[in-house]
Amino acid sequence: MLSNTVELVNIFWGLYYWLDQNPTETVLVSVKVDNGNNTAALQQQIYNLMNGPEVSDYWVHNTTSYASANQLPTLGAARHKLIPVFRLYLNPDNIPNFRPFGINVPFGWRDNNPSFSIDYAYDWNGNVLQTVFIEDLYNLETSSGSNTGEAAVRRKVEVLTAHLNLSAATGFEQNRNKWYIGFASGYSGILTTPEQLATGISIPPSPGVNALLLPYLRANRAAYFGVILFDFIGSDQRLINATLGWETSWATSTIHLAHFALFVPLLVFVT
Repeated sequence: MLSNTVELVNIFWGLYYWLDQNPTETVLVSVKVDNGNNTAALQQQIYNLMNGPEVSDYWVHNTTSYASANQLPTLGAARHKLIPVFRLYLNPDNIPNFRPFGINVPFGWRDNNPSFSIDYAYDWNGNVLQTVFIEDLYNLETSSGSNTGEAAVRRKVEVLTAHLNLSAATGFEQNRNKWYIGFASGYSGILTTPEQLATGISIPPSPGVNALLLPYLRANRAAYFGVILFDFIGSDQRLINATLGWETSWATSTIHLAHFALFVPLLVFVT
């Protein structure tokens, strides 16, 4: 949602309504500060918006133990709930009666990077419990080696499929303490817009990222790929079907959310 007037609370209430209409579903909500400062007042405001008595049940509060406080929950625990993924730091000193919740990855998220990982959950002894692997190369202007839209699309498909191959090669059983986020979205400077990168270039005609991913998804239907964020996914209904068809044999409430093929989290940019 792009708007100069909508407030964060309005977006959250829209998500609450959607969950009430789809009570078996869950949504990952990524929250970050964009073009602003992560002030103490902002941190407390966001925390209060998610923990008020009338809305707290909509959010996953995975704090049954120290080890679970920052871990990705199971699907059974997350149905009809939102899972916050904090890309901004919530300082406990700024928030009275603070209780940790959600997935906290405010440090180590590399800007415009094709491949990196963040260890974000630890036990009392400092052992890593969960790691997220990320592909977030969003500006293809310099990375593609060319200023053409076709080159940008080609480069984006290259880095995303390399990321998906990494997840698939690790395998389902080995990924129980890992999850993967890959962005199919992006742009290339001022010449190639997000819509063009996703759906294709008209002059000269060439396919976009979504169309080029379709045969890859179909060819690797049984693989584990984690979370993929698409732009303009509705432009081709075949893409939705190919993505959702990956993991029908694993649809149980006991496996982790990261073991499902597609979640489209709302990226909330706080200014």
